Amino acid sequence: MYYVLVIHNVSDYRKWRPVFDAHEESRVQAGLTNPRVLRNTEHPEELIVSLQAENVRLAREFFSSEDLKNALQAGGVSSSPRLYFLEEV
Repeated sequence: MYYVLVIHNVSDYRKWRPVFDAHEESRVQAGLTNPRVLRNTEHPEELIVSLQAENVRLAREFFSSEDLKNALQAGGVSSSPRLYFLEEV
């Protein structure tokens, strides 16, 4: 099983969350499931999103897509996302 960990800052969580939720179909089509959204308790603008990934290549394509870039902008993401592609061992 593969996972993707995404860390980024948002200007307003209440603006970001509906955009994230509306993008679910695109994530599922890329084989990304079981999202978990976590917030840093010391820096609440920092979000950590964990996703299961069926295929690392498809996940990388998703995260480099124009569609996602537009969604990040619409959601008020205020930092370049840090991406970690992980494999369960």
